[in-house]
Amino acid sequence: MKPLKIYSFCFLLLLPSCFLRGNPFSTAKKLFSEGLCKESLQAFQKTTDKKKKHKKFAYLAARECLKKYKEPESSFLFYKVLLNEDLKKDSFLRFKEKKEIELKMAHLAFYELRNYKTAIKYYKEKLKFVPKPHEKFNIQYQMANSFFLLNKYDQSLEEIKKILLEKIRPYEKQKTKVLKGRNLIAKKKFDEAIPFFEQLIVAYPKKESFFREYLVLIYEEKKEFQAAIREVEKIQPPSSFTRQKIQSLYERLKNQPGVRL
Repeated sequence: MKPLKIYSFCFLLLLPSCFLRGNPFSTAKKLFSEGLCKESLQAFQKTTDKKKKHKKFAYLAARECLKKYKEPESSFLFYKVLLNEDLKKDSFLRFKEKKEIELKMAHLAFYELRNYKTAIKYYKEKLKFVPKPHEKFNIQYQMANSFFLLNKYDQSLEEIKKILLEKIRPYEKQKTKVLKGRNLIAKKKFDEAIPFFEQLIVAYPKKESFFREYLVLIYEEKKEFQAAIREVEKIQPPSSFTRQKIQSLYERLKNQPGVRL
């Protein structure tokens, strides 16, 4: 048995260090091929002196972790590794690549992770360098929407004000004005919100029913149920929803003190 022990010991000494300690990049690729995005990311982060092949892998992993493996957080962090490497080496990413990554990270943070604070951070980075007009609108709108979802209504309205000063398409203007109206409702500025939505009905008659639903909501919040009922009755065409809504509003109206129907 002695010779066998000596042979085993010698064999271990001859093994390459990559087999003893593991090559982080090879490990990252193997784990990724098995669909283990988080583990692959951890191994990739240990890879030193990242080069072109590492950048190519990180792009692939970031895309597929979201698309194929449904792991948006890992996708976001793979992109973040690329940006961190760019801080270490000026030539690691081209300027255009960097801006594209920041936009991808902003969209991931907004749509997939629901991390609106982080989304705002990366949208702001993208806006520092003038994007195309349509792209600029989308970024500004998402920033305004992110502030709204964070309950930062004043900041949302500030962004909306900037958007409406830009030359934007009719649909974009309408979309932005709806967000402004939602901010007014959230701030309980009902006396300002009511004429605002009435103006939208005049400006966009094809969307009348959509805007009247907001008026119904406002009057409900104000506990002015008769006014809410009048708005529901104006919604065309009538539907089971509007009939049920009127019925529920009448029920709430009957429960108001001093009301007789």
